[in-house]
Amino acid sequence: MLRTILLVSLLGAAGCQGCVTPNIPTETEVVADSGEIDEDSGDTGPDDTSPPPPCDVPEVEPNSIDAPQTLPLEQWACGEIGQAADIDAFRFIAPDAGWYKIEVRSEQLGAEADLRLFADDDDLEMVMISNASRGTYDPEVVFPLEGPTAFTAWLQEIDSLSGEDYFWEMLVSEVKPPLSWISEETEPNDTISTPEPIASGDLVYGILSRNDRDWFTFEVETDRASLTAEVQAWQHGSPLDARLQLWFPGDEDVDEGVTPEPSMIRTGNSLYVDPRYRSFLLTE
Repeated sequence: MLRTILLVSLLGAAGCQGCVTPNIPTETEVVADSGEIDEDSGDTGPDDTSPPPPCDVPEVEPNSIDAPQTLPLEQWACGEIGQAADIDAFRFIAPDAGWYKIEVRSEQLGAEADLRLFADDDDLEMVMISNASRGTYDPEVVFPLEGPTAFTAWLQEIDSLSGEDYFWEMLVSEVKPPLSWISEETEPNDTISTPEPIASGDLVYGILSRNDRDWFTFEVETDRASLTAEVQAWQHGSPLDARLQLWFPGDEDVDEGVTPEPSMIRTGNSLYVDPRYRSFLLTE
């Protein structure tokens, strides 16, 4: 939004010296009445000398998971882990479809807290957890939504420590998409027998649900080839901590309900993506 501010000056023209404009008091009359304070003069009494709040939305205890404190978007909340095993919870509503970010600052402020961030929606269709973000131990998650959604987000000190040095700030805001892609994942591609074909240069966007597995297959036309496959997630704010595995043809007899052991990882022409056990994942 472009706002234009116009400054308008009124300059008196020369002439009619000594004239008195009707209903405007003369200088003598102004001095005579200067001892009286008009009720509409804007005087509000003594100035407020109380210190300003530490942030937009200071936490108000108790703000537990069962009784979270309301947090508007685009406003910083702040507080501290006041006692062992303390949980500070907030509820917010994303009004529209789009990308959103939950950002926490603690280490960046010089605090002692090592925080873990949890977030879920009312239907538990989206569950997220973050212990750190790129370049800091402060947690952060970035996620897409298809429409209005109500969330609860809460902070907990990983080692159950507390005190005045365990302070934090949290902001929920709408952001631009953190990455770009060429195509979107095509379901179903959840089994080794139904992989999605990809080719060199493809950049595929997808979402892993809890216990989900996304399979992809590609062709190698030469006997010797140098291949690079990269998963971009955590570095863009996703809570996903992905494992990428490569398989030879002929591995279709693997039990698809069991996560393969590292000894089963081989180099081949099928890509397999599987979440680590400790991860919480984005779902559609």
